[in-house]
Amino acid sequence: MKHFISLSVVGLLCACQAKPDQSESASKLTEADKVVAVNMTFDRYVDVDIQNITIVPNKVAPWVSSLFVIDKENTLYRSDIERGDFRPLAKDISDITPLTRDGTPRILFATPTHHGNGITAVDDSSTQDLTIQVRGTGKTFTTSDLEKSRIERLKDNSIFAFQEINDEGQYAAIGILKNRPKEEIKSFCKTYDTQDDAVFILKNNGDINRLDAAINPDNITFNAVKIGTQDEALDRCYVYNENDDINIAAPIAGSRQIYFLDKDTVLYTTSESLTKPRLFLKSKDRFLAIDITGGLTTDAPSRIDSFYVSQDSLGGSLRDGALILADNQSQRLIYISLGFLNMRINEIAADQNSAN
Repeated sequence: MKHFISLSVVGLLCACQAKPDQSESASKLTEADKVVAVNMTFDRYVDVDIQNITIVPNKVAPWVSSLFVIDKENTLYRSDIERGDFRPLAKDISDITPLTRDGTPRILFATPTHHGNGITAVDDSSTQDLTIQVRGTGKTFTTSDLEKSRIERLKDNSIFAFQEINDEGQYAAIGILKNRPKEEIKSFCKTYDTQDDAVFILKNNGDINRLDAAINPDNITFNAVKIGTQDEALDRCYVYNENDDINIAAPIAGSRQIYFLDKDTVLYTTSESLTKPRLFLKSKDRFLAIDITGGLTTDAPSRIDSFYVSQDSLGGSLRDGALILADNQSQRLIYISLGFLNMRINEIAADQNSAN
């Protein structure tokens, strides 16, 4: 179930092929109507500098959802959602995205850096030489076999896939990807309410393609459909569904990261977020600065290097979803309950309505 913040339509979304207003000044990005303080729910210490965060939710057992991060060295790691070690999966990875689907297997897609081959063997002593049975296929393999055979077949691909292979949340690379894009992928698009079993990619020429993914026992078969084009100078893309039509939203000029909380509301960071723990929320009739404060026994973050929003239940205090921030200065991940964030924003809305 998705939990949406109940705000009105935003004027930031636009039709296909639209370009952002590059004349927008930095002050317009940060001159919010009101500052809202939101307490962090909890934190965890990490030993990597994080530049990208993604969650692959487990909708049957939310508390064993998987957290993936890319560090500044472009190494991909996986961990449990709230605790545990970050175990390396691959090197030379530039971007990641989950495949939205309700069933199993759960899938993570990755694309390589421009200078690397993408998937390369990593030394994870916790999984070496284990015999693993792939759920639903009856097939078994060892992780050392995986390193020797499947890894080699993944080199020079434009896109890679990792599949959850057991109930402990282990992921392994899928060696056979049919009809994969041959061109270099610039990034995966952030999406809102798009269809299941599909991801969206931005190519170097500005084309945005939908990749429908047919999940088979031993391979994934893609079908690519072009949905539009944006300015090829942009390195990010944003896609949302409205009345069963896929639309492309122009990035906000000057923003660092953007997530849709619903099709009409965006949450974003700016360069200001690198000096203080502040995000911005914008809709048609509301513009809020959100300052993340500490808890009873935990210090507030000092900055926001990266953030991620999951609207899926992650169990426990995150049962309504989560906003997760990376603060590399204090080497922490900061978790905020999306339900609590929703409550604080609606309190502000109620106060403003009563004042009027």
